[in-house]
Amino acid sequence: MQTIYFDGACPICSKEVAFYRKYSDRKAEWIDVSILSNDETINGKSRDDLLAIMHIRQENGQWLTAIDAFAAMWQLVPFLRPFAWVFTVLPLKPFWMLAYKLFLKYRNRVSCDKIHCS
Repeated sequence: MQTIYFDGACPICSKEVAFYRKYSDRKAEWIDVSILSNDETINGKSRDDLLAIMHIRQENGQWLTAIDAFAAMWQLVPFLRPFAWVFTVLPLKPFWMLAYKLFLKYRNRVSCDKIHCS
């Protein structure tokens, strides 16, 4: 079973995770990193590391991050599974990484209010 680390204080992230959880046909552990204290670590990763980009830890201990993590999450959902490959095609990966980095840069401006932000 894979473990998915997400920012539960980010409204967009929380809605997306709720979608994956609702439609997933595979078991996964979902950990809201925003509730960790600043000095807590998980498998050598700090709270800040885990909040900076999406992380998934595979059952074999391998870490997936960013776009690779999204491809793994799409594999959880039957109707997204056939399209997960688009994140893994090497010529497209730089485009997806750029889009993801832009999302990370602006997500708090778009989705956070004065109370809910990490």
